Amino acid sequence: MILGRQFTTKTKRLLIQIPLLVLLIAVDLLIKKIVQIQLAPVGTIPVIKGVFDFTYVKNTGMAWGLMDEKSGLLSLIVGAVLLVMLVYIFYTKDNNIFWHICIALIIGGGAANLIDRLLNGFVTDYFHVLFIDFPVFNLADCFIVIGCFSLIVYLLVDIIREYKLKDRGAASHG
Repeated sequence: MILGRQFTTKTKRLLIQIPLLVLLIAVDLLIKKIVQIQLAPVGTIPVIKGVFDFTYVKNTGMAWGLMDEKSGLLSLIVGAVLLVMLVYIFYTKDNNIFWHICIALIIGGGAANLIDRLLNGFVTDYFHVLFIDFPVFNLADCFIVIGCFSLIVYLLVDIIREYKLKDRGAASHG
């Protein structure tokens, strides 16, 4: 089980995390380039009628139209957050593998979208879920959501584990 595993050294942690970040960013940017070349000319390719399409969208803001046309400000905010997270991974003493994979997913997704925004002036989105009111999104967004959700689950499991340990300790001393 990966949840409780630990890296033995900071160097080993970074030797896994940095290539993972590069891979996540490269895969996302490659897919976005393919989407720009192949999907942009046609706009939409139906995949499952009424459920899911590939739809080319130039996203100049965030999800649901938030901060639309504020690409510069959004780039500064995202860049600052990513910088803080990168500093964290280099200086933290926490060696839990699962924690660092979650952080790598968040940083990788954020960095891929930031690079896309800086290169193109927008983020390329292409996954379109049709059966709910949901914005078109991309693989980097998936990395961010999976990383955040997994991190929340990890933290909740850790809090419960700490609570049970504290509860056992209090019961044995009481």
